[in-house]
Amino acid sequence: EERARAVARHRSPPAHLQAVVGARAPGICASLGQPGVRSLAAWLDCVDPDLSLEAVRLLTSASDASAPHFDAMVARLVDRNDHVAHEAEEAIAAMGAPGAVCFARGLGSPNVELRCLCALALARMGELALPHLDALVDRLQDSELAMQETAARALAPPPCGTEWGIAAVAAASVPATV
Repeated sequence: EERARAVARHRSPPAHLQAVVGARAPGICASLGQPGVRSLAAWLDCVDPDLSLEAVRLLTSASDASAPHFDAMVARLVDRNDHVAHEAEEAIAAMGAPGAVCFARGLGSPNVELRCLCALALARMGELALPHLDALVDRLQDSELAMQETAARALAPPPCGTEWGIAAVAAASVPATV
């Protein structure tokens, strides 16, 4: 409890917490409460990519407490550090349905690169993305050509030999008519 209060007071992560953070992620988030989770969300913009990545991992491990910070977590997909961006996508996708919600919300971002990355991430989520199919279809009418093309690619049947793609899941979920 004392550590939780200490974390809540800091705008950037204390160096001595780095080793402890990864091992106790869910418990730490649960014990921080909203003030601590808000401070942790501020770490997403930390200059140190390792700490930014740990913030994503911690926040995704406690999706209920971190729900108000989903947009900030998704913004890490366009992080200047490619490793952070890749790991952020994986951590958000590992959340399951709440992760799909994160990516669907990202489709409304003013940043076209982020919208495109969210569309592709949704396509890789398969069945979990089905509730957000309409949002992805709406991106076919996006003002940016890059987003229109990415949405079309995300909605298209998956390339041969791959299992991801919303089209494949959607087609499989529609009952065949005789």
